Amino acid sequence: GSRLPHEVGGSSVGYNSPDGYAGSSRPMSYLEHQYDTPWPLSEDYYLITDRRHVLLLDQFGNRELIYRWKGNGFIFSPRPLRSRPLPPELPTRTWQGERSGLEDHKRATISVVNVYNSDFEWPEGLDVKKLRIIQIAPAATPDVTVVNGVPTASSYGTSMARMVLGTVPVEEDGSAYFEAPVGKLIYFQVLDENNMAIQSMRSGTYVHPGEQLTCTGCHESKWDTPARPKTRPIAFRRAPSPIEVELQEARPLTFYRLVEPVFQSTCLPCHRREAEEPMDFSYKALLPWVWYADSRDWAFSMPTGGSRNVAGRFGARESRMGKALLATHGSWLSANDLHRVTLWLDVNSMQYSRYHATYNPGAYAWESQTTAQQEAGEAIWPTFEVDPSNPTGVESGRPLPD
Repeated sequence: GSRLPHEVGGSSVGYNSPDGYAGSSRPMSYLEHQYDTPWPLSEDYYLITDRRHVLLLDQFGNRELIYRWKGNGFIFSPRPLRSRPLPPELPTRTWQGERSGLEDHKRATISVVNVYNSDFEWPEGLDVKKLRIIQIAPAATPDVTVVNGVPTASSYGTSMARMVLGTVPVEEDGSAYFEAPVGKLIYFQVLDENNMAIQSMRSGTYVHPGEQLTCTGCHESKWDTPARPKTRPIAFRRAPSPIEVELQEARPLTFYRLVEPVFQSTCLPCHRREAEEPMDFSYKALLPWVWYADSRDWAFSMPTGGSRNVAGRFGARESRMGKALLATHGSWLSANDLHRVTLWLDVNSMQYSRYHATYNPGAYAWESQTTAQQEAGEAIWPTFEVDPSNPTGVESGRPLPD
């Protein structure tokens, strides 16, 4: 056996064992797993089960039986037990439940020390001016819509519905400090002066009431101890920035509200007149021209950074449509229309803003309830974790931190 290669900072479990893979570092069905629930003892050794035995495995391909289970059912999650000093009790740093609304409950914030702190070499000439905040909306129905032909959020049924909450400024030294959306799964993109994404976060984060969250960088090495800045980051010397609306049509975000009006009024007439492809600007017809990625692109297996993405090779910049806009076509659109198209490409070229369906027992299928309204350009908000009266989710009723 040998180590299973994976990207820097990628899967935390990625070792090749003698007869199979340890754990779930790649998509597999339940029966495909030879081993399950590894527990690391060190970088090279770990406990593991094959459901009937507890085994000691190492990265060199060796295996030793420790325990054989003879009872009913299976065994999982072997863990060594030994006495140890009681760890210190850390103070609670969020204000939930009984702590909600206490006098010391301050508004939640997020700070970033340096967005340029990244595993990948930063491309010359690409300066970060803003940080875009995007919410991922939870699915309200089982993901069966691909099989039954009911549209969900994008070209792939497993893609997640998203909503652009807004942007905040990034200072010259790469620092940012801003009010935080609370109670939402969010991720970030860094933008240039034209509001185009340079790099995108490939995971998510979540801020609780009153929490003060700090990031050291964007795709920074998880193996390095954060370096103490020589000077206090510029953004940390001021009050947190409020979240500014980027485009009202992106809250909530659909193909039909955000970009179809641009395609139909500006792009399609010109393409038909010049007999240039594409001459069909419907959502599905545009898929070869746009940017999207999905969990079925295992580990995001594209020449753009593996399960992470290389700065400058993402979204609008990497799509066929975006490259055409940057080369020549961008001058034929208004600044607002160009912004709408590049934002849509940067946010995975979404089709719908909401998962919403009901089960029809007569048809043995899930049927969408809001497809027609969304295709007519109506603003249909996601089902969960969205308050239309406060889309950003900031704690505006709480005082700012000192």
